[in-house]
Amino acid sequence: MGAVYKARDEVLGSQVALKIIRSDLLSDVSDSEQAHQRFKQELLLARRVTHPNVVRIHDLGESQGTMFLTMELIEGVDLRTLLQSGRLSFARVISLGTQLAAGLHAAHQAGVVHRDLKPQNIVVSAGDKVFITDFGLAKLLESGDSAVTAMTRTGQLLGTPRYMAPEQVTGGVVDHRTDIYASG
Repeated sequence: MGAVYKARDEVLGSQVALKIIRSDLLSDVSDSEQAHQRFKQELLLARRVTHPNVVRIHDLGESQGTMFLTMELIEGVDLRTLLQSGRLSFARVISLGTQLAAGLHAAHQAGVVHRDLKPQNIVVSAGDKVFITDFGLAKLLESGDSAVTAMTRTGQLLGTPRYMAPEQVTGGVVDHRTDIYASG
């Protein structure tokens, strides 16, 4: 639903990643309202997770009717591109996998399930540091936080089918095991 650009935060004087809602995917006002709510939810849930392997979201804003998120700019490639470039050494796979697991563990400890973990949402920097990105479909396991709202209904299919756990595909209850399945 979003497009991400490299941008300069004029207030902070630094480079950031700027994620905007793709207007071509919004067909009416209710789509726009739901997309804006998802952006807000992404910020609230991603901010719960503080870990070196999870991209940091800085701010939520709006300019001329376009909602955006600013986040830490990671110079690197997504895991999908990296995997397509050739076979990875065993040591590198272990290093990347360990970092991914550590980031997921931090999210789960914070009560957040990503629900759309896939190679395109994992960025590997030039120094081989892993970052989990895009918490747009994330869900809070136990919703005691009044700022975080339920965005999906039981039975609603969200995620990328190729990486979804069986319980997610069938519209069942998801938890931390859903992300562990996707990471495999």
